[in-house]
Amino acid sequence: MLLSKKVNNIAFCMDSEQTSVSSNGYGFLWYFLKLTGIDVFGSHEGEKTKNQHDLTQKCCEKIFPFLLHLNQIYVLVTSLFLVIQEKAYAEIVASFTVVNLFSFVVWHIVYRSKNNVKSLIFEANRSLLILHKERKSYSMFINLCLILSMLIPIASATTSAFFMDNAPGAHRRYYSLFVNFSGLNAFLIRCIFAQLTYTFMLSFPCCISVMCASLYYQCSCVFVSFNAFLMDTHKGIAPLHKILKLMDVYQLLHDLAQKTEEILSPITFVLLCSQLLSMYTALANFVIFKNQDQFYAIVWHCLAAITIVPAVLIGIILCAGRISCQARLIHTNLQQIHNTLIRKSEDNWESVLLVRSMMMTEFPVMTAANIMDLKHGVILSVFGTLFTYGLLIININRP
Repeated sequence: MLLSKKVNNIAFCMDSEQTSVSSNGYGFLWYFLKLTGIDVFGSHEGEKTKNQHDLTQKCCEKIFPFLLHLNQIYVLVTSLFLVIQEKAYAEIVASFTVVNLFSFVVWHIVYRSKNNVKSLIFEANRSLLILHKERKSYSMFINLCLILSMLIPIASATTSAFFMDNAPGAHRRYYSLFVNFSGLNAFLIRCIFAQLTYTFMLSFPCCISVMCASLYYQCSCVFVSFNAFLMDTHKGIAPLHKILKLMDVYQLLHDLAQKTEEILSPITFVLLCSQLLSMYTALANFVIFKNQDQFYAIVWHCLAAITIVPAVLIGIILCAGRISCQARLIHTNLQQIHNTLIRKSEDNWESVLLVRSMMMTEFPVMTAANIMDLKHGVILSVFGTLFTYGLLIININRP
């Protein structure tokens, strides 16, 4: 078929330039991920560039994972020590430890899925080319999200380190590496360690969230293009060869949706668990400690989480929910084509059966590990629960 030849030709062209076609339009996202040791497109670099920067790249790619693993060991050991010595609230220490553990798990899941992520980007780009649509670049918006995900924790960590002298003993000792520093040295040590901690707990999950939201949105753009194709088909009585082409592209979209769900679902689930826990604990700590001078260092950490985490959750759910919205619109357009064929075409029952077959084949729903559907209504549920939780804490904390 003509469509099959077109698909093969496009695939051949894209195989030879996969990296340049796939990685453009995402701003500095892949460079940020590369700094964390997750090199999605590294295997397709030119030999000359690879040889020149091989040692530097390897060092950079190993630093973040090494510090992440080292930090996880430090968190577990010190948390256990502080709880046993009764130097800190067990609930606060437990939530802090679990959030760090989630970041650790997120890194490993994304690292193991990096080849699948590259394949997903390739499939989305190929689908757009088959539909004769150019992929729009959202580099500026993605870069803005990445910059904010770095600047907010950096500012929060610096301010938190500034107030660390008045912080509770356990909190101050943790960020001082249990060494008695004073003066400028104390501020620098606490500031550096706070930067690392906030990077692992906030900046890195936000970077992964930007990646997931970008991929969800990219796949939803394919659905939008297919909807435009359906609208053109609905304008008249489509001949059989056009319905066959429609069915081929529909199957391509179904495979893309299935692949998107399989790859991003576990990553999204761990991210949502991490960010929801971080948001709830940050809100609780902020409400409890906001009027106490000795807890200003903790409050500034809470402010960063309260500011950045809701935006992350909204972004992921909106982009994933866009796929479900477009899938419903596709079903509506197919229903209109089906009705038109039945009314105006007496002999072309093959086309009717093909359209009916597409209507019976539903697109996979975007979920978080098949536990929660990622639809726009989830945003109201999450923040409604957050509002109720906040009121409960305020009432409990009221004198």
